[in-house]
Amino acid sequence: ESHVRLLKLSVCGVAVFACAFSVIFKPVDYLMMLMKLIGAIYLGGVGVVVWGGLYWKRGTWQAAWAAMGTGAFLAITLNLIQMLWTNLHPAMMTLPLPAGVLRFLGEHADKSPVNGFQLSFAIAVICAILYIVVSLLTSREPFNMDAMLHRGKYRVENEPEGSGAPKGFSVSRIVGIEPGYTRGDKFLAWATFGWSLFWQCVSVGLILWACFVARPSGEWWFRYSMVVYVYINLAVAVVTTVWFIWGVSRDLRQLFADLSKEKPDASDDGTVR
Repeated sequence: ESHVRLLKLSVCGVAVFACAFSVIFKPVDYLMMLMKLIGAIYLGGVGVVVWGGLYWKRGTWQAAWAAMGTGAFLAITLNLIQMLWTNLHPAMMTLPLPAGVLRFLGEHADKSPVNGFQLSFAIAVICAILYIVVSLLTSREPFNMDAMLHRGKYRVENEPEGSGAPKGFSVSRIVGIEPGYTRGDKFLAWATFGWSLFWQCVSVGLILWACFVARPSGEWWFRYSMVVYVYINLAVAVVTTVWFIWGVSRDLRQLFADLSKEKPDASDDGTVR
């Protein structure tokens, strides 16, 4: 009951914050950079928390709270500094800062010289360092990862234990393919990996082209953005929407069929003991 109560309070808290932040906040940066910095309120700390919680036996709950709280505080503060930059700039120029810093700030009186991408990256780095330091300071003994993941002697009865990830280096391991993957799963994994790799190569190619061959015009970038971010994404969205509706409908029927045969355990509240 207290778990459900906390979830309800969390949902209300998110709603109140979203409404208040949307009313108060005034966008002063490009949309993608703005979204990056606003997203850092949660994403700045959650990445290292998920990584540390699943893959590091020294990670602690104190470190998780420190990373999440610091990430949220820094992101909100930096969002407000960006929005109020013109009001804060005169006061910044009176601070006892090095001459080079003051000169740099003086050249950017109208807008923050650091964009949302750069700030969100800095927040993620700070949260990662804080998580590691606090974990090392508060960890009394290594956490039992086998117990959390139900491996080895903690394996759940009548539940098959996976054979684990393939040993050594392999391209399949980089893609994320595991022994239990079906042929369809492997195809989707390779397709997703190839799609992402293709666009990464396109990005690198455009950077090299702009640096060493010719700088594309604004009109060229507009046409490129329309093709890539509108037409191609629209085509992919149509296909995946039909695909997901079919897949979700099929799996939902299977879910209800499985639940009708399930014998629930009232003592299992999701806590790792």
